[in-house]
Amino acid sequence: MNAPVDPRPASFRVGLIGPRSWRGGGQLTIAPGSLVCSPGRLMAGVSKAHQVKHNGSRVDVYVARLVPPWFDLAIPIRGDGGTLVATVWLLARRKVRRALREAGFDVVEHITWIDRGFRWAEMKSDSSPNPPNTAT
Repeated sequence: MNAPVDPRPASFRVGLIGPRSWRGGGQLTIAPGSLVCSPGRLMAGVSKAHQVKHNGSRVDVYVARLVPPWFDLAIPIRGDGGTLVATVWLLARRKVRRALREAGFDVVEHITWIDRGFRWAEMKSDSSPNPPNTAT
């Protein structure tokens, strides 16, 4: 018998890469059908980054082997407001993946050497061009 799914949103502290490649902290909130990434107050003030709600039901998760473990899981959040890349620390990875699946997202994991699912050119402006090819 399956355990009941908790209807409350799951929330995680994450590192963020935002517009113009600013780095800082933020919050990743996962609820059924909703994936929202919000920059922390300091990052939002300095970088002019703002909350981005992910478009679609597919979430690409990148595990880079040649990146320090506190940055090795990256989740590009692409929405109408642009792109934010959430980085998840080692001990929260399993909980984040589980929360995404329980919220109904199709989680596609990419194991790479250094690719983290975005192009630096994509992060140079406030608006997001077409996402990189994520076919495996």
